[in-house]
Amino acid sequence: VGYFEVNQHAGWRWNTAKAFLHPVAQRPNLRVWTDATTTRVLLDGQRVTGVEVLPVGGGRPLPVRAVREVV
Repeated sequence: VGYFEVNQHAGWRWNTAKAFLHPVAQRPNLRVWTDATTTRVLLDGQRVTGVEVLPVGGGRPLPVRAVREVV
């Protein structure tokens, strides 16, 4: 018998998506892209204002800018 770390909430396994993404997934100002590749970070001086991504399936890199914050 031994102890090991698990992430649980109310007896269920808990992960980042369940804790942070699912509760806000219906927000109109949130868009989640999966399998997109970030090619560079866009800067305005020393402030990050967005990222450049390659969409799934190829194509030209797309600049994606944020009004408030880039995570």
